[in-house]
Amino acid sequence: MRTICAVFIAFFFAHDSLAQNSGEGDNAPQRSIYPIVSLLDGNCLMGGLQDGVRLSDAEAALRLTGDEVYRIYTLNGFAGKCVGTAPVSAPVPCAENWRITFSPPIEGVIALGGDWNALPRLPKLVSSAIFASTVKKLAKDYGIVKPKIGKIEAYSVDLDGDRKNEYIVSARYFENDVQESSKAGEYSMVFVKRGKEILFISSNFYLNDGNYNLPISHKLTGIMDINGDGKMELVVRSRTKEGSQTSIYHLHEKRTELLFFCSCGM
Repeated sequence: MRTICAVFIAFFFAHDSLAQNSGEGDNAPQRSIYPIVSLLDGNCLMGGLQDGVRLSDAEAALRLTGDEVYRIYTLNGFAGKCVGTAPVSAPVPCAENWRITFSPPIEGVIALGGDWNALPRLPKLVSSAIFASTVKKLAKDYGIVKPKIGKIEAYSVDLDGDRKNEYIVSARYFENDVQESSKAGEYSMVFVKRGKEILFISSNFYLNDGNYNLPISHKLTGIMDINGDGKMELVVRSRTKEGSQTSIYHLHEKRTELLFFCSCGM
């Protein structure tokens, strides 16, 4: 009899624990999901976070029911709050993406479902002139013989909270803003400068003229703490004549990691 009771008790607690872990049971708490949406790509759902686990866009779409509150961010800071609908398939030609409609409509870069401050340290725009020689050297290192200086944008901010500022630089040179074929000597890059160390985020260098080789322009569009750990990620928008992609990168000590992206036409 004692053996039967022991087995029953063990089964009861195991079943109860399983119900709690799986979200079953009348009193099981609902686990929060924190969606991430790119506002630069038609309110494209990039994915989300749940219990510290990264979700793909499709996984996040299945868990979102609408009426989630989002916080909107740009490079300049917090831009406001809005409420999102349940995700729906985006129209052609981006039907593989999920789209969310916001009320009220609001402009920004990224909409986050979390309630933490995604900009614990504000980026500061700094003079681009001090990075011209660095950009030229990097272009030469990648084979461009006589690189020209085009647009450079640079920000200074402490990304990881160690009280040491990094510089995040966007630099690009194209004969035309958006074109069908690349030209020799054109380039686009986003990199982080830590002291003397350079860590590339996104880059393309064009050594020869390309027939219908659509050049890609990369630009830093956001710096924010995507997951609430106090360390800030980088948002980069890449664009061609035919499409665009927004990507979110996490910086490790010696490498970068792509966390989320939304793409259409690339």
